[in-house]
Amino acid sequence: MRGILAGLLLLALCGCSGGSPEAEAASESESREPAAAQPATKTANITPKTVTVAPPPPPPEPSVDAEELAVVHKYTQMFYRGEIDLLHAEFSDELRESFPLPQLSTLYEQVTTNYGKEKEVLHEDSQRNEEYRAFVRFARFEKTEEVIELQWILRATDEKIAGFFVRPARRDIGAAGQ
Repeated sequence: MRGILAGLLLLALCGCSGGSPEAEAASESESREPAAAQPATKTANITPKTVTVAPPPPPPEPSVDAEELAVVHKYTQMFYRGEIDLLHAEFSDELRESFPLPQLSTLYEQVTTNYGKEKEVLHEDSQRNEEYRAFVRFARFEKTEEVIELQWILRATDEKIAGFFVRPARRDIGAAGQ
């Protein structure tokens, strides 16, 4: 019985090979040919797609007007150079009374002693209403790791200084000025 089963199995295997030895040899030689030599049986019909690219967004509007900022930069440089008497002359009458020259001199000495020189401006911004324009500058200084905030408030009518202070920033300002 085992012999019959083995014979049937052998016969089944030979019968499943699919053809004569010549056909097997031809099939073997075809599979050895490089793919490039075989003729293409199907052609591809590819139509390129048209892609519409949106134009780049416009650059962001500057948050501070350049002409207005020039005035604040002038005042900031006067303070940094120690031109305290010239800066005090730019104060409004009201601010001059509440923030006398000796007090401004003391503020300058404290800034230079505690913070040193400005080494990097992180961000500048401004706000305005009908009467005043407020400017803020966030910067790093050489003697402290804190970000220091300089704030100027100018009267809109004559650009006289109506408010000024220097202090460690009360909000987190990243290196990019966010």
